[in-house]
Amino acid sequence: MKKFLRIIAMALALFAVLGALSGCDLFGGNETPPPEVDLDDLVGTWVSERDGGTIRYTFTKDMRYTKDESGPSVSASTSIGTYTLEDNILVTKSNLGGERTHEISEFDGERMVWGKGAVTTEYIKQKKK
Repeated sequence: MKKFLRIIAMALALFAVLGALSGCDLFGGNETPPPEVDLDDLVGTWVSERDGGTIRYTFTKDMRYTKDESGPSVSASTSIGTYTLEDNILVTKSNLGGERTHEISEFDGERMVWGKGAVTTEYIKQKKK
């Protein structure tokens, strides 16, 4: 019986660790409330750098965006479109078609993170010159 209980305890511990690594809250009580994102704080240019590449979003007050992407594994490209922001959900709609939903999991006005768990992208707001 002790061996059985030890196996159950180890399985629960393993599930808790895997849940924490994936951003899933298995037992409740650990959920971080979504950040409050103000439209005025979002306006500006945000840059993410990863694997030698750069993604640059510029958001304007009239709900438009420009996305510039470059790097060794992608050809340089620019796309434009509109965006909406509700709570911490950012939706970008390209003028060429297509829509992407981004959950902002961290935001402090100078740094924002899209996504949770193992799949996140960090953006840093560029200072005005």
